[in-house]
Amino acid sequence: MVLKGSLENPGTRIRNALESIASLNEELLRLLLLNSSAQCWPEISRIVSSNRDRVPLLLNACQFALFDIKFQDSRAWTSALESTITTPLQGPAAWAAPSIPTAAYFVSWNLVRQSPSTARILLGASAAVVRMVSSINLIQLLRILAEHPDWFQPRWHDRPETWCQLMLLANNEHAESGDALKTRAISLFLGHIVK
Repeated sequence: MVLKGSLENPGTRIRNALESIASLNEELLRLLLLNSSAQCWPEISRIVSSNRDRVPLLLNACQFALFDIKFQDSRAWTSALESTITTPLQGPAAWAAPSIPTAAYFVSWNLVRQSPSTARILLGASAAVVRMVSSINLIQLLRILAEHPDWFQPRWHDRPETWCQLMLLANNEHAESGDALKTRAISLFLGHIVK
């Protein structure tokens, strides 16, 4: 889903952003459930796969990006922006098929440009990264994506214990109500982005 234009009221923009992020989260979890993703993030894939029936509860509870594109790493973005000045885009032979990283980059870029404060909350992005991403144009974004598709990864890719905590909470008998899971998911997310 593409985020709508800036003529909408803030509530509608946030709702549209949440829908876009939810669809990306769903696709990420689908990738983690497939065997092919196990080579990228084997431990997280195993954790999610072993709790397959609880994935819908997790999706409902996580009202933020379960993916990351170095949203907290201003050095990486600064370096990428500096290198895009001279990097030409590739021709049709090198164009990649649409992918979840492509969608994540575009949704994130669009959200940052439309509502920086919402982007900081939903993406867990630092103020410096939001400033940089909001200042780039489409061609610069495409160049960064071409050079750094590997930046896309599950949030907490290096902290499988966080995924275990989420899945354990989703397996809790009270998780059906969703409130405890949402609260814990938000707590884990905020603990990660507020340093």
